[in-house]
Amino acid sequence: QPFNNWTKSTAEFTRHESQKAHETSMVRFADFERTASGEKADVATQLSSEHQRQAEENMTRLRSVISTVMFLGRQNIPLRGHRHEASRDRRGLSGNPGNFMALMNFRAEAGDAHATGSFYQARGGKSVTYCGSRIQNDVIQCCGDDIRDSLVKAINRSPFFAILADEASDCSNKEQMPLVVRYVADTGICEDFLGFALCDSGTSGTALAQLILQKLGEWGLNLDRLRGQGYDGAGNMAGRLSGCSAIIRQSYPKALYVHCASHCLNLCVIAATKITPVSSMWSILLEVSIFFKYSPKRQAKLESVITANNEGATVRKLVDLCKTRWVARSTALITFKALYEDVVTTFEDISRGPRAEWNTESQSAASSLLRSITSFEFIMAFIVTGRVMAPLHSMTIALQSSSLDIIRAYHQIQSVREVVSECRTEEQHEAWFDEAVAFADKVRQA
Repeated sequence: QPFNNWTKSTAEFTRHESQKAHETSMVRFADFERTASGEKADVATQLSSEHQRQAEENMTRLRSVISTVMFLGRQNIPLRGHRHEASRDRRGLSGNPGNFMALMNFRAEAGDAHATGSFYQARGGKSVTYCGSRIQNDVIQCCGDDIRDSLVKAINRSPFFAILADEASDCSNKEQMPLVVRYVADTGICEDFLGFALCDSGTSGTALAQLILQKLGEWGLNLDRLRGQGYDGAGNMAGRLSGCSAIIRQSYPKALYVHCASHCLNLCVIAATKITPVSSMWSILLEVSIFFKYSPKRQAKLESVITANNEGATVRKLVDLCKTRWVARSTALITFKALYEDVVTTFEDISRGPRAEWNTESQSAASSLLRSITSFEFIMAFIVTGRVMAPLHSMTIALQSSSLDIIRAYHQIQSVREVVSECRTEEQHEAWFDEAVAFADKVRQA
């Protein structure tokens, strides 16, 4: 209702000034004037500034968590360790908190205030640490995405690239497919691992082709530049009609499929070693390796014999035979040949030693293996296999090099073919036979 009693206005104005409503309004008006003139920030701005300050503080402290995760990743150290226990026993001693928490605690003890305890303020006044397993996995995922994005940018700058893939089962018995991209950068040929793809739709050629194209598309690769595919020779990958490579070529005809050359070489060596004398020789070598591998006492005896015969020897242990990479077995052959006389002496000492020192099982096995490795059939197979596999060993290493291009690979293969062809002469066969005879005579004289 408007004011109209102007005869008593002075008294009414004085009374109104002393009322609470007038005083509150004056305070609010003064704040409005200061806000409008820029002398004071409004409430929304003040709340926003506080939120920004809290976010910056939390981000500063979160860097300790992120840097710890990155350090463990670079050093290939698991975050949680073999066991993850943070409980305390009756003496007040904590259990194993895992590698991540142990390193965070170490940083705090070393003076990093941002790595100490519960310091992140969340809504409602609660404090959180951002050190839980879910946060650790999120940080790992963010780091992996950032690394992959950097690699994809480098790949997309290249004019062409090829995809390499294979399936493998992980420890949880799930089929995973690692995807590797090979491309040309300013520094030369590069091969970069981009990630694993879970084969949840099966391992048929169609399912794998769709999975590869889907993942490459999600990661941002320009598939129009896809020029090569490298897989093994399995039917679901190399099939001419329904294989993974054929299905991908339906969409990208320029993406040629190439069977892994090193895998082809491995298959050839497997087929060659099915010859009975060679197969028997490998079986004997495996038994010799097992004889020393699982007995510290027998291994110590072999090392003592090696030291007695050659104090400066650097090789003191036999190399295990690889079950899958047959070409890599040439390393085992080279080592066995270097330690052959020492192995023979060790078997003789064990088989003829006192029963108080060696049990019947050890003496019987040593006597049987001694007869096997000193037979001329074993020595002949051993010498021939070693001579044939020597050039293959260097070639398989070269074929697995990430910097190898097709021109150098071709010349490498041609050189090895020439060497192998020279082995198919009567002169070379006689030389191998003479070497085996000399080797056997040396053993008998010893």
